[in-house]
Amino acid sequence: MKFIISIDGRTCSGKSTTIKLLQQKLKEIYDIDVPYFSCGQYYRENLQNKIPNEQVDDEMIKFMRSVYENNDVAIIDGRSVSFAIKSGDILLSNKPLISILFDVDKNTQLLRLIERVQSNHPEPLKYAMERDASDEQRCFARYQRNIFDKQYYDLYLNTSYLSIEESLNAIIDSIEQRGNIRKKTLLYAEETDTPLGKKLLTRDDINVIFLRFEQHCHFSEQYIIDTYAQHVFTVSASRSYEEEALRFHSWTSEIGANPDYFYNGSEFLQEKANIFARNLGLPALNDNQILWTRDKLEMKTKLKLSGIAVTEFSPIYNKDDIANFAALYGYPIIFKRRKGQSCMDTYKLSNKQDVAQLPISDISPNKYMVEKFNDGKEWIIDGLIQDGKVVRTFLTYVPNSPLAAMTDGLVRGHIACNDVPKNFNFVPDDFIQKIITSMNLRNGYIHLECFIDKKGLPVVGEFGWRPSGHRIIENHAYASGVDIYDAIIDTAIGKTIHIQPQTEKSKTIGNVFLPKRSGTITEIVSKEQLLAKDGVFDVELFDKVGNTHQLQRKSSETAGYVFIEGKDIESVETRMQQIRNYYQNNIRTK
Repeated sequence: MKFIISIDGRTCSGKSTTIKLLQQKLKEIYDIDVPYFSCGQYYRENLQNKIPNEQVDDEMIKFMRSVYENNDVAIIDGRSVSFAIKSGDILLSNKPLISILFDVDKNTQLLRLIERVQSNHPEPLKYAMERDASDEQRCFARYQRNIFDKQYYDLYLNTSYLSIEESLNAIIDSIEQRGNIRKKTLLYAEETDTPLGKKLLTRDDINVIFLRFEQHCHFSEQYIIDTYAQHVFTVSASRSYEEEALRFHSWTSEIGANPDYFYNGSEFLQEKANIFARNLGLPALNDNQILWTRDKLEMKTKLKLSGIAVTEFSPIYNKDDIANFAALYGYPIIFKRRKGQSCMDTYKLSNKQDVAQLPISDISPNKYMVEKFNDGKEWIIDGLIQDGKVVRTFLTYVPNSPLAAMTDGLVRGHIACNDVPKNFNFVPDDFIQKIITSMNLRNGYIHLECFIDKKGLPVVGEFGWRPSGHRIIENHAYASGVDIYDAIIDTAIGKTIHIQPQTEKSKTIGNVFLPKRSGTITEIVSKEQLLAKDGVFDVELFDKVGNTHQLQRKSSETAGYVFIEGKDIESVETRMQQIRNYYQNNIRTK
């Protein structure tokens, strides 16, 4: 990566302010530290009153050229700096020089000069007003060019009409076009609209290619509109991944955005997306890692072999296997898909009659499993992982298990807990680190559901190698002040995560699922009514009057989320129940 930015300009045209912000922007976008060289500072420190005036120009030119010759990347500003560099043979090298002229109208310049004097700037007003004309005459004598003529520069910026942000964006565009530099591109796999996908739309430091798979596109109309102008590639279901990889490479060559990184935000697409990414030559999960992070039976087998406690489990191939497992461990037991989600096809079996009435007729090999029922309190331990190391964990208390909430009509929700509970006889960071190390998972986010036994130790139910759903991340963002979605993206693109230690007392934040009903909605609670309730500070509603819905048997069913703050877990849980009851009692369907 090589480029030199030379900046010339009139007094008070905004060079110094923009340069400082430009350095920050280049670090943020490309993760490079670009040194800054000031001709004015060099003159004051090394030449002023030290050599005869007639020698100053020659010494300044030597300095300007040395910056170009001895730096791969740099910003240098001054008067006639672009002319000084371009006048030598050094530009025969392949190092790009991006010359920029900052200009300002006389009236705007005068106002800025007066403001500068009023702020006790050391340069006298009269000298500052005469400096542009003096430098123009001096440089014309040497180069026979007007240093303020925009035709001699790659980029002309009149800051009388441009904001600093507009000037910065123009410079960044020029660097990308002329310099050997570009934004990194992330290939992001998705099956539905999520907060992470929406966050990617706001990131201006990377290019994003949204990867979708035909027959697995479940996006809202608004999200399709929001991503319509983005780079979107949909993998065809009728062709092999090898064929689609060739089509993808041809497509990216046309748009000029070959991916550098890959991230999968969907549990359902874990296998498809990672295999496709590997066909593109991108770092992705290997076959074993795909099994461990997607197939619950393979996951628990791996964890158990690694010395990590899990609920007892077994594969099943028929209903006799279920009965045999129950004879060994006793009822109740849990029947579920090995690659399931949202508790779909998940059943709590309490006796032989429940087994006989299980509404699954085809128990195919390698599709289902059973596990011992755990009546302990459920917790979620999420973790940000970078370079195979735990950066930070986030704890969530679950008042009722998703299955119980779905089948027994209990409150469904989550509560962010920033302090490790006293009954935890383990360190969450160390626990997650052991799991990550056992599977050699490198960069991403782990969402782990577990039960705390009587000794205060965790027993793993299952985990996902992807962001938490159901606004769990938002709970922690509200409680801790950490923008977790930004941090997940940073891990995906290899950008070092810097999470500042918490300085304020952490908040206790919960979110409650609003219950859905089958039928057409004729009356519903408004957002304003919910916001008026104790502790409620944010509401996300999906349903409205006129919507028709057929209730499905899955734990992710919700009419929306209500975010609640309280002094502790107990107070938040009480308010969650009150909000759920209020909403349920005031919705009407036909």
